[in-house]
Amino acid sequence: MDIVLGLSMAPSAIRMVLVEGENADGVTVDEDHFAVNVGSHPAALSGPDQLIAAVLGTREGATEAGYHLTSIGVTWTDPGDAAALATALAARKIENVMLVSAFLAAAALAQTVGN
Repeated sequence: MDIVLGLSMAPSAIRMVLVEGENADGVTVDEDHFAVNVGSHPAALSGPDQLIAAVLGTREGATEAGYHLTSIGVTWTDPGDAAALATALAARKIENVMLVSAFLAAAALAQTVGN
């Protein structure tokens, strides 16, 4: 079965949801959120690194559960984090991830709900 992963990356938290259906038109399979490691600890992962770890873990878990992850969408609020995420995704050769600003994501949601 196809599933879609949606993530929201803010400076203090990452939220994620898995939804059934190639077009995310099914039921919610799972949802989670976690705080972004901030602080001076040298081993603390950045928001983009935590998000990539969540994507890789979710992809692996979905495969093990018999799902096919068809697409990944990430909204962001901080342009610097979005740029760092795009660079990290490319470096790790993680493809099919759409980065969308929170404003454009909200506009798309409003249009979809309005229809």
